[in-house]
Amino acid sequence: ADCTVVTLVPEAGDEVQMLKAGIMEIANIFVVNKADRDDADTLYRHLRTLVHERAIDSKETPVFKTTATSMQGVDALAAAIETELQQANTLTEKRIHLLVEKSWQLIQSQRMKNIDRTALKRKLEQALQQSDFNLYGFLKAEYPTPSSYSS
Repeated sequence: ADCTVVTLVPEAGDEVQMLKAGIMEIANIFVVNKADRDDADTLYRHLRTLVHERAIDSKETPVFKTTATSMQGVDALAAAIETELQQANTLTEKRIHLLVEKSWQLIQSQRMKNIDRTALKRKLEQALQQSDFNLYGFLKAEYPTPSSYSS
């Protein structure tokens, strides 16, 4: 996606859980919806602090408060999304980082698609019976890489 908006509600939990989930890295914009509820201001302040600490290229991820039922803050959010979409092709450290991570995942997935974990476990259990077990030698023998085909 060219613009990822992560929307949270005051009951979403603490910011440590957000960091663990990895959502701090993917968001182009954060939204605290249901801003009329208790603890919305606290969540908003915590998000602002976190995005300030994790700013890449000196650019903080914007954080908005909205109340969808009354449309409060929705116009400002829509404008921010439009701005982000207009800048989507600008190469930033964050964009490059996200593209590298996604590329890595796709390459890894493609290369691992024929590896059966159950079969790998059985083969490892058998190989571990040998006193001279070496993980790297095992992998080279059982799962040779294309570069090892030429030798």
